Amino acid sequence: MKKDQLKKIFFQYRFFWIACCLVLLVNVVFYIFIIRMERRKVVALHHQYIKIRARDTQSFKRVDKSTAPYLKVRKDLKTFVDMLPPVVTVADKVRELNAVLDKHRFSVNRMTFSPDKTSPFSLWKYTTSFTVSGNYSELKNLLADIQNLRGLFCIESLTLNRPRGNDRIDMTLSIATYFK
Repeated sequence: MKKDQLKKIFFQYRFFWIACCLVLLVNVVFYIFIIRMERRKVVALHHQYIKIRARDTQSFKRVDKSTAPYLKVRKDLKTFVDMLPPVVTVADKVRELNAVLDKHRFSVNRMTFSPDKTSPFSLWKYTTSFTVSGNYSELKNLLADIQNLRGLFCIESLTLNRPRGNDRIDMTLSIATYFK
């Protein structure tokens, strides 16, 4: 190609070449004025974040009046979880509950413990429900003995129903026990 042909091609497509040069110039100006300034802002904000984070970390290490109750509750919950029996004693708990029912001469047709993994402390929660019939004092004594069992039995729901024309009270009891 000759020099004259290049000039002719450049002149013929001058709008294209002018647009390319303008785009290049705009990119360079944009980079110099906008991106460099934003980079400086990002670095400054990052340093500010590090300072604030370090200051907040120091304040978390101090125990003041507002955080002391929460720390005590956390310690108490850890103590509670440490006192729970391991899961292998589920059968023992079922035997204890059956012994209390037998002691009060209550028969339960079907009692099934269903396991459930609780999220906050990764504990196993075993729940069961059953219905028994008796007079008020018998049911009251049964509840007292269930609550006095070793370990932890939580009464989740209690329903008392007295059918018409009957002296006996039907008690539906839903209880849960927790294990590690």
